[in-house]
Amino acid sequence: MNALLTAILFTSMPVSAGYAEDCSDGAHAWFEHLAASGCPTLDTYKTAAIEGCRTSPDEGWTRAQKAARKAILNDCQPSTKGFPGAEATLPDGTTSGRCSEMLRIVQGVETAVPAETVWGIDRMMASISTALFACHAPNEIDLCLLPSSIQTPAGQIDQRKEACESLHSPPLDTFMKELAWTSGLMPVIPAVRIKELEALLVAQKEEREQRAREDERFHAERAAEVERARQLSEQCMVLPGDMNSPEETVIAADACRELEALWRGEDTVRKELESSGALADRYAKQLQGKVLNAESLNAADPKRVASRPAVLDERRVALVGAEFDELIQHDPEAAEKLMEKHRTLMGPDWTAEALDQLLATGS
Repeated sequence: MNALLTAILFTSMPVSAGYAEDCSDGAHAWFEHLAASGCPTLDTYKTAAIEGCRTSPDEGWTRAQKAARKAILNDCQPSTKGFPGAEATLPDGTTSGRCSEMLRIVQGVETAVPAETVWGIDRMMASISTALFACHAPNEIDLCLLPSSIQTPAGQIDQRKEACESLHSPPLDTFMKELAWTSGLMPVIPAVRIKELEALLVAQKEEREQRAREDERFHAERAAEVERARQLSEQCMVLPGDMNSPEETVIAADACRELEALWRGEDTVRKELESSGALADRYAKQLQGKVLNAESLNAADPKRVASRPAVLDERRVALVGAEFDELIQHDPEAAEKLMEKHRTLMGPDWTAEALDQLLATGS
């Protein structure tokens, strides 16, 4: 850089007081040249470049900075292929061209990381670098920028990601690329956009895996529902004559009612599946009021199931009556407890008669 600085100092002419105007004229000329070379409309970048030129400070310039800024305007008019001059690859892997070297003199930096653009000319160079980025792959930029969401097909997101990845190599050396990246003018920051698209792909993968788990659970519950319906049917349809206790009739009647609830999609297990989220909302909504598996409807005859509780109530009355008659003979206290437990089932007439029998025993 020292050799370059010496050459600039010896070859530069005195700087005119109208540097901001010279900078603006240069910006106009450079953008007109790019437009003539086939670049799309660059008004945003051109406006930013001219505004940058107009913010050039009047004071605080060293002789070296003045020489460098003049050399930039004289020697750095870009083409669509980038700024003029060969690029060197430095030991750290970064690249640097002559125009970058001069701009680093203006900014007073030694590294490939630009300083804040406060000298006008550096703001103009940031704008032109961004324009070169936009010029070099407009189709890829448009594709990279297409709105994407988790509903966008994965193939399209991959295409947009590939387009973004192709934008990593604009015709700029490391310093100018970083200058454009941090200018606030970039139509897209490829690295940021790639992360966004990758996040969408990850979210889609997780959603697919979640749906697969939901499908697997749904199919398991469909099979379980059929088995549950069959078990409830068996419990419901036990012959009343085979029941020897009131509790057996209660279990059978509960099974009948639970089977009917199952057919309406309202049985105990189904409610738990839906409330816990084990059954995905998409299935719960689609099958609201319906069975999970149509085969469950074949577990029993709905009419027989509906009439069964009344038959079971009759058997329960008979069993309670028989048990009371037996207990009153040798355990009146137990008979009284049985009466109190089944008072509603047995009705007022039977209860009154049972009370008379208890009184007769002296209980």
